[in-house]
Amino acid sequence: MNPLIFEGLKNNSATWICCQCAMPSFSSSLFDSYSSLENNNSFEPLQNLNSTTPPLGTPPTSPFKPTESSTPNKPCKNASTKPPKQPARSSLTSICINFRSYLANKDHFINLLNSQSHPIDIIFGTETWLTSAVFNAELDLDEYDIHRRDREGKSGGGVVICVKKIFKSVLIEKSKVSEAIFVKINIPGKSPVILCSAYRAPDLSLDNNKLLCEEIFNVKNKFKKSIFWLSGDFNLPDIDWVSHSITTHQYSTTINQLYLDLASDLGLSQTVLEPTRGNNI
Repeated sequence: MNPLIFEGLKNNSATWICCQCAMPSFSSSLFDSYSSLENNNSFEPLQNLNSTTPPLGTPPTSPFKPTESSTPNKPCKNASTKPPKQPARSSLTSICINFRSYLANKDHFINLLNSQSHPIDIIFGTETWLTSAVFNAELDLDEYDIHRRDREGKSGGGVVICVKKIFKSVLIEKSKVSEAIFVKINIPGKSPVILCSAYRAPDLSLDNNKLLCEEIFNVKNKFKKSIFWLSGDFNLPDIDWVSHSITTHQYSTTINQLYLDLASDLGLSQTVLEPTRGNNI
């Protein structure tokens, strides 16, 4: 500002606007309520007593405009806020495994998963030996939704179903008595897939065997139009699943017949055709 103009305005009540900051002169008591601001001369820059005064010649800064500010990034026009869609797939990959303690064999199992030529979509597990004291995060299966039914009251047992998160699986039932858990995957435009992981302990009583079969039967009937995927460890070496007959008698004929009838009544077919332990399927 020209010194002559400054002197002329200094003792004048005229209102003016600074060409540099576009702010008007403040000769009124506008800032009187701000005790930290001092303005001895209406034509001098406002000074904040709580901060260092900028050197002479520094462009004035409006008290209404912060020296630094941030604005939320606007999403790109092509950016989508919708959740990722399920991948187009003609099949799902799965693995069924008896852990005999997941934590004790975790490193071996993780290496097994990573060594597969195709990523595993679904993990059916039995004898996890997990308890409520073990958190899902400790399983190191971050890419999966984990559904557990731990054995209650005594050690051992326990079943789990782990499904890749992209498929958005939902727990539909967890047995209170039997070691069985049921999960649903919704397939857009198609019938849902119902998954079951079950464990029949070798010493399971006849009544509890009947209860396990009844629970599986009821869930399958509840979702009649679904694809039903039953997996687990049933400890039934007496059954020949090709001929649907009882060939040996390690367990009672009544128990073996329960599971043969279950498979027949639900129209289930055996997909495991190679021995999984010794000569047994």
